[in-house]
Amino acid sequence: MGKLFKFLFLVALVAALAGGGSYAAAYFAQGKITGVDDPLGARRVRLVYRGYDSLPGKPRVWIFTFAGGKVPGVRTSTIIVSLGGKVLFTKPADLHDRVDHWRETQQTVE
Repeated sequence: MGKLFKFLFLVALVAALAGGGSYAAAYFAQGKITGVDDPLGARRVRLVYRGYDSLPGKPRVWIFTFAGGKVPGVRTSTIIVSLGGKVLFTKPADLHDRVDHWRETQQTVE
């Protein structure tokens, strides 16, 4: 019984580390777009482990959705990141450019 408990504990620990590592990779990938000041508003994160139907190959992904941000013209946005930390899709498609432009205008105002 003790060996079974140790085995289950080890499997749970490895799964937790893999999940945490995957989330960290995805978080830092979306952070390259949003930055530390979160100009896109409140963030919601969701793991789609069964696969995202709208992308070819139906990959497993992390979905970051934002609402109510400071960037003009972007009321809601979505960043879809693979489990390995690669940005696969953004909505709007030019989200990175819009955030960069917003940052540039904020620097000139200050």
